[in-house]
Amino acid sequence: MDFRNRRLWILIAFFLMVIILGACQAALPTSLPVITVPIDETLTPQAVASVTPTRLPTETQEAALAVLLAPAGSDPMQVELLRSALEGPLTQAGLRWEVRSDLDPFEAGLRLVFALPPDPGIADLASASPQVQFVAVNMPGIQPSANLSLVGGEPRFDQQGFLAGVIAAMLTPDWRVGVVSIADTPEGKAARNGFMNGAIYFCGLCQAYHGPIFDYPLYVEIPSGAGQADWQAAVDTLLSQAVKTVYVFPGAGEPSLLESLGQAGINIISSGAPPQNLSAQWIASIDVDSTASILEHLPDFLAGKGGLDITLPVVVRDVNPELFSPGRQKLVEEIRDQLLSGMIDTGIDPLTGDNR
Repeated sequence: MDFRNRRLWILIAFFLMVIILGACQAALPTSLPVITVPIDETLTPQAVASVTPTRLPTETQEAALAVLLAPAGSDPMQVELLRSALEGPLTQAGLRWEVRSDLDPFEAGLRLVFALPPDPGIADLASASPQVQFVAVNMPGIQPSANLSLVGGEPRFDQQGFLAGVIAAMLTPDWRVGVVSIADTPEGKAARNGFMNGAIYFCGLCQAYHGPIFDYPLYVEIPSGAGQADWQAAVDTLLSQAVKTVYVFPGAGEPSLLESLGQAGINIISSGAPPQNLSAQWIASIDVDSTASILEHLPDFLAGKGGLDITLPVVVRDVNPELFSPGRQKLVEEIRDQLLSGMIDTGIDPLTGDNR
């Protein structure tokens, strides 16, 4: 192909391309439609109000109150014993614990009251405050009610005397034992007859093997209200009959009676803490244990259970190990358990003090 023909074909191809591009442009729309989306004004973002959390007010409530009511004339030793024994358990139970000499029964938060003698009018206090539980400790003659319980209302002096008689006979050579008691009261008679029966329970015929020979056990009694001369005469009677161990009924005589027995070389069983100057001759104390009974029933009192009438068990404490060996203590404890369970009977009517 020569140059002129080639040029011709290039021109023809150029024009064909122009025609095709023009046709394509004519087929396209001159402008694209614009789609407008309306904006909802409710979707316009707004500022969110900030909320500051506030703490709800809490009401401060004071702990419930338990009171040891110890009126004027209460035994200081018993007050301190109960105060210290109950402080821990009541505090652990969430109660406040206070000792007071008088009481407002309508005090807010008052829940539990333990009252010691002399009687502060416990029945009236309990009647005035039915929402409070009251516990009368060692108050004979009080009757239980819905919110008033009794602990140790009527001590069993026959059991105390019986156990004292067992111990005296167990520890004394030739059974030379005796009791000093009060003649004209049921309690004094119960203790005296209980001692006699307890000693005989242990020693049987109680016959001395060496002189002087007397019928043991022995007893001396003085009317209530007797004077020092009468009590000294009772001591002289026991000494004249070679008694070596004496049980002194609680409240019999005066401290001088115990001193006279000690000076005469006689070993002593009685109640309460031994006088310091008689500790060497004090065999043991025969008492009742109100503290242990209160602690045992404390869950009932805290739960609002009233109307209980709890008799205190007789216990042996303040033991002199030089006179009362551990082996003999164990034997006496076994007898005590049988006495309290009813397996051993004192043979005494506790109301009159007489032998049955």
